[in-house]
Amino acid sequence: MHIPTALVRANNSVGGSSIWIAVFISLVLMVCPLAYIYYRRQWNRREMQMDDHTAALLKRISEFENSQKVMQQQAEFQQKIIAAIVHGIKSPLKYLTLTGKQLYNMSEGENTLRDVLRSMYTSSHHMYTFTDNLLQYVKLYLQDHKPVLNSFNLYELVQEKVLMFTDIAISKGDVIHNKVPATLMIYTDRQLLSIVVHNLLDNAVKYTSHGTIILSAFAVEKRIHVAVQDTGIGMDEAIFSRPAGFNSMEPGLGLVITRQLLSMINGRIEIKSSPEVGTTVILIFEE
Repeated sequence: MHIPTALVRANNSVGGSSIWIAVFISLVLMVCPLAYIYYRRQWNRREMQMDDHTAALLKRISEFENSQKVMQQQAEFQQKIIAAIVHGIKSPLKYLTLTGKQLYNMSEGENTLRDVLRSMYTSSHHMYTFTDNLLQYVKLYLQDHKPVLNSFNLYELVQEKVLMFTDIAISKGDVIHNKVPATLMIYTDRQLLSIVVHNLLDNAVKYTSHGTIILSAFAVEKRIHVAVQDTGIGMDEAIFSRPAGFNSMEPGLGLVITRQLLSMINGRIEIKSSPEVGTTVILIFEE
């Protein structure tokens, strides 16, 4: 029987295609398991690496937490030590201040003795107020104090400070005027602002003799300005031009504390001073 040549060629072509398909399928069946094994191993390796990274991260977190606990314990210990030291200094200083004041008031007519007692009284008073300010600042710093904002009468706060410094000012021949408007309200942290005003008034009294100290305040373009002006010896520009982060026990430490406290309540400070003319310190707060 004769088979057409075309049909034979077609059958051969189909047979060849079937072989190639079979070979392809066989290769796929061989490669897929190998590829699966390869990628599975890669995945397992990555999982192991992730586990190692996670374990290392957890270890670091644990070490950090332990370090934080140690630092917290050290901070608490330092706070107790500093508080004990400052309290230990405050008590004799307060007694010395009161004794100096009594002796000064009793020494009428004895000029030389009166001058000595006045120096003792003023020096002990300034040491006491500085120590008290430092204690308040240390407490706020170590306790990570967050400002408590509220509205209060600024005149009343200033008047509290004026009364505290009236006796020491009189002993130096100074006069303190509170010219803050009686109804002016301010919105900030009262405790922090109280420390700032106390510190500025203390400096004004310290460096002014037989002069005038004026505390005033006014509102300009939604800002409240609080000014402390004196007719004292003035301030060295090197002191008030120091950066806010300056860390030193040299004169000017009170100014550093003042700047840091102001930064906590969104306030800023401007200082104008001339030797033998006086100093004007202006605190500026956004309403």
